[in-house]
Amino acid sequence: MLHSALLPGIDGTGRFFAPFMKCLPDGWRSKVVTYPTDVPLGYAELTDLAYAARPNSEKYLLVAESFSGPVVTNLAARHPRGLVGILIVCTFATTPPILRYAPAKLIAKFPFWKLPAQITTSMLIGNDGSPPMRNLLHETLKEVTPALWRARIEAVANLDVATELQSIDVPMLYIAASRKARGWKSKDCRS
Repeated sequence: MLHSALLPGIDGTGRFFAPFMKCLPDGWRSKVVTYPTDVPLGYAELTDLAYAARPNSEKYLLVAESFSGPVVTNLAARHPRGLVGILIVCTFATTPPILRYAPAKLIAKFPFWKLPAQITTSMLIGNDGSPPMRNLLHETLKEVTPALWRARIEAVANLDVATELQSIDVPMLYIAASRKARGWKSKDCRS
């Protein structure tokens, strides 16, 4: 049986995987890897954490959301036994343009977690995100310390895993948004 590990976005909580987990087929074993929400770890330390948390089975798949794409890239470049593929969603291998052309320290200091709920919802999940997804977003933003947000933004601002990406020898699927997300319309996937 194939197992999977899901690695979170910049918040590190993995809470946004909850709707996805409900949609997995019966019998599919998956675990969400979480990162500390109060200790700033760099990409090297997060890769070690993910490596230690990967499924302890013969075959497994790694799934990474946004911020964790470089973590999975670094992990897969180690050629761990049992890894059969990776799925990376809306991520990057080098510093994204917004951080390349704007001072990262300035962006890192911007307290986006204090913006009004309507603005953060629009920026992160779209204007028509479901009420449960909006609530999840705002509760999650409160869980992560400002120092941690800053440290993770600065880590992204100094990122380049393009060489590691070239050394991956398992199938890889990249999912990119083609337009602004329209928000999750949650439903019971089992029905």
